[in-house]
Amino acid sequence: LLQFVDGTRTTLGAQTTYRIDTYDWQPAAKSTAVYELVKGVFKTVTGAITRTESHYQVNTPIGSIGIRGTEFWGGYLVPDKVDVLFISGDSIIDVSNRFGTISLLEPGLGTTLSANKAPTEPKRWPQAKVGKAVNTVYWPELYEPPF
Repeated sequence: LLQFVDGTRTTLGAQTTYRIDTYDWQPAAKSTAVYELVKGVFKTVTGAITRTESHYQVNTPIGSIGIRGTEFWGGYLVPDKVDVLFISGDSIIDVSNRFGTISLLEPGLGTTLSANKAPTEPKRWPQAKVGKAVNTVYWPELYEPPF
């Protein structure tokens, strides 16, 4: 579990490589947080940094995830594809690459990033896929149900 001073909490799955490229939290000014998911999976509950006019982004080799204040999951459920799930919150998650951008507008919606393709259209994930994703970052002492 990574806990940042603004209250953001990120849980990493086993054998995940997740790099902090920039973390500049300024409570009274514009802040920046940029991370990179190289491999594996993660779940994040954003803190105060996304409730201000700040830049918050998670990059992957095939696209990026821009967050505006929410709980979300991202990672490789299968090789060479990054899935993103909006777990909870009342903001928007933008998922983009050089082929396009989609927005996840409500909890339960997900998308997939693949090389050389725009992100898939948002769709409600079946409970089996939600369970599979959440179980990748399941640590009993930290567990909070996703919905």
